[in-house]
Amino acid sequence: MKHLTRILWFLILVIAFLTLAGCGQAQDSLQPVSDPTFPLAPIQPTAVSPTALPQPVSKSEPLPASSPTLTEADAGKIIDLKQGDILTVTLEGNITTGYNWEMLPQSPAILQQIGEPEAVPDSKAPGTGGKITFKFQAVKTGQAGLKLIYHRSFETDVPPEKTFEVTIVCASPAGTSSSPTSMPSVLRVVYFKDGYVTLWTDGQGSRQLVESNAEQVRISADGQVIVSLGTNSSGTYGLFAINTDGTSPRLLVGQDYLQNLQPAGKIVAFDFAPASHTLYVVTDQYDLHRVEATGGSPVPVFGAGRGGFFSFSPDGQWMVLYHPNELVLAHRDGSGARVVFQYPEGFGYTMMGPEIIWKPDSSGFQIASASGPQGSPDSMTVWFIPLAGDPVKQISYAGPYGANLAPDGRQVVYLYFQHEPVDVHVVSPDGRDTLYDSYVTATYPAINFMGWAPDSQHFLLNLSPDGRLTVPYLAMLGEQPVKLTDTDNAGSVVWVDAERILFVSHGAPGGDALHLQRVGEPSMFLDTVHSSMFDYTFIYP
Repeated sequence: MKHLTRILWFLILVIAFLTLAGCGQAQDSLQPVSDPTFPLAPIQPTAVSPTALPQPVSKSEPLPASSPTLTEADAGKIIDLKQGDILTVTLEGNITTGYNWEMLPQSPAILQQIGEPEAVPDSKAPGTGGKITFKFQAVKTGQAGLKLIYHRSFETDVPPEKTFEVTIVCASPAGTSSSPTSMPSVLRVVYFKDGYVTLWTDGQGSRQLVESNAEQVRISADGQVIVSLGTNSSGTYGLFAINTDGTSPRLLVGQDYLQNLQPAGKIVAFDFAPASHTLYVVTDQYDLHRVEATGGSPVPVFGAGRGGFFSFSPDGQWMVLYHPNELVLAHRDGSGARVVFQYPEGFGYTMMGPEIIWKPDSSGFQIASASGPQGSPDSMTVWFIPLAGDPVKQISYAGPYGANLAPDGRQVVYLYFQHEPVDVHVVSPDGRDTLYDSYVTATYPAINFMGWAPDSQHFLLNLSPDGRLTVPYLAMLGEQPVKLTDTDNAGSVVWVDAERILFVSHGAPGGDALHLQRVGEPSMFLDTVHSSMFDYTFIYP
């Protein structure tokens, strides 16, 4: 299952350095905003008590084995069950209007519905809505999405009025843990080859799915749906989806929808909300749209200038949006939006905004941001921004604009290019700035930071002696760098777990190639590729 920390956008979501229009601005010119007015309706800028926030279903604290009950507030969560458990789902509905909830087919079929859903009205008055309750039994181990749609069954060409979706992870009753990591997992990777969206599955090899001149690609956390942006075999440009078994190719967002936006937009980024088939889409107008990848019509969440590049909390209930000069926190449906951080005039990121590091418990997120003129004391600051309350300053140091925050938010790596040689620095949680090493650009002309390892201690540097090549080295404070990959030009390095990486080897005789490698061992060739863009997930068959 993908998380935001591993739902990487690879070459696209590389965080750019901050620039300052006037270097002589005051050191305290950056002002975090705790409770501003955000021009959206309805607005609820009042602070929310953390105890009142929706609580995620924790995989370390699974639901009781008797009969857990879900409501619409649980949408997007990961539900841990054991084989034989009874799951109850109770949703709001009004069957007198012709609408009803219906379960969509599940693959694999982990749950079996028990009887027919029961509708109980809220009162005896005619036409009153109420609650519709489903009961399911967990009959098979594995992972699969559970999706119910609220629609009129006789309206076949109309998108559902509402959807409810969670991810079910079912373990054997004999197991001691309900986490999917205790079950055998199968890696799936999606990429582009020979003009086709192609799927590689561990133990099965590669399979071409659909012809497409695609630019970007994503795979859902359950490994069942692939979405790509590009031009299909008919010459139609848009956002397309296809099931990973090769069935039901479909257009999700086309040019007609994009051209009718005010102003018209072009898709620049998209991704799945955690543990769902709900896709969020951003255009170059800093808006936000939502569409069900299983089918349906796109709907706007925020208009132009009020949405932007997004990052979801691990529990999928919150999102942070970046548009120029500010960060906005909102529920996944767009409600309760409020500005939580502002940048003054003169500071600005490139289009995609800052790196967002969510806390694992979804209580808030961290960013590293400029807080004063470059080179001044405390010119860079790591902030923690909670779901409610004021931003908290955690780490301050004097460094150049541009910072690489560790996955656990406790360290920062930055490169100082303002003199020769280039210095690599590591900033610890107490603000202590330590020089890791210095690199002469005549020897290392392409030196650059390439990302953190999952342990938040090791990081990657490109230490290629040839400026045309990318050679990642694994570095850590107090250790000498060690070459990571077994090829001489490896880009798009992505960690799939604590020990394995995916990467694209460039310039091989047969063309660019996708490799899987366990650190310290020879890599495994997966397939040739025609793009460095790929995505991955794990399934639990």
